[in-house]
Amino acid sequence: MDTVSITKSAAGLQKRGENLRALVQRLTEDLAMRELLRQLAETPRLEENSTTNGSSRTNPEKLVGHICGGSLISASWILTAKHCFDSQLDPSLTQDPSRLTVRVGEYNLHKPEEFQVDHEVEKIFIYPSTENSYDNQYGVLDDIALLKLKRPVTFNKNVQPACLPYPGEQFKAGTVCTVAGWGATEEGLSLLSFLGSQKKLSGTKLSPILRHINVPLISLDDCRDIFAPLTLWNPKFQIHTSFICAGNSESMDACQYDSGGPMMCKSGVDGQYIVVGIISFGIKCASGYPGIYTRVTSFLDWIHDTTSL
Repeated sequence: MDTVSITKSAAGLQKRGENLRALVQRLTEDLAMRELLRQLAETPRLEENSTTNGSSRTNPEKLVGHICGGSLISASWILTAKHCFDSQLDPSLTQDPSRLTVRVGEYNLHKPEEFQVDHEVEKIFIYPSTENSYDNQYGVLDDIALLKLKRPVTFNKNVQPACLPYPGEQFKAGTVCTVAGWGATEEGLSLLSFLGSQKKLSGTKLSPILRHINVPLISLDDCRDIFAPLTLWNPKFQIHTSFICAGNSESMDACQYDSGGPMMCKSGVDGQYIVVGIISFGIKCASGYPGIYTRVTSFLDWIHDTTSL
């Protein structure tokens, strides 16, 4: 599968945008995981039309940089997080999707790759907000979006679409899944980490290469118990059934600028790695609290209705 990079552009801006990816801290000799890592090197990334040292970008005055991760789910569609396009932070993004570029086939953000290709975005599809979408105050409920590309991606040995789960497909607590991306390798100064925060925090260091971590799934009941102090402090914060909780390590976690990237688990049905979750938010990074991911199976009907896949 391909994990994408999403960037945005704005004339005159030289500030590096957010690199919304995940962190790798260990490698594995498992053959299936090695194959997954090979596929991850195809992961596309989302950018605002910007210049990099790749041949397809030529105007350095438009560079803003990497803002989110995403998953290529077909030749023309990217699955990512809704809050990457928060209109309160940057209203022009949803109004002008041409500012966005999706890059596929990338491994190192600082070096051009043989299979690296940039694609313009035709339209941004935000999951429809409901009356209670923001009841948890932080606006992370229904944190899912789709991007329609102007032209289809050409698949090759390094660029392939990700698999979606079957309706109702479930994974038991304790299942070890993989989170991948180019995100922060050191935490910035934030308590509640919107992992796709549009504002770069002081002290944050981003990874130039695609990395991964393995995280265990946590049951919603256990997750609610862990977050109980936060819920008592703010009753609007709730762990919803459309969330997935994973990871409780103080050494490995997704971190700032990782939003929209995939959580992948090995299917018990056909053995394929599938996109089970979308990186959404967390409490600091590797703080002992689980990370929160959008549960893809909760939105399969919307994905299929929007994309006709």
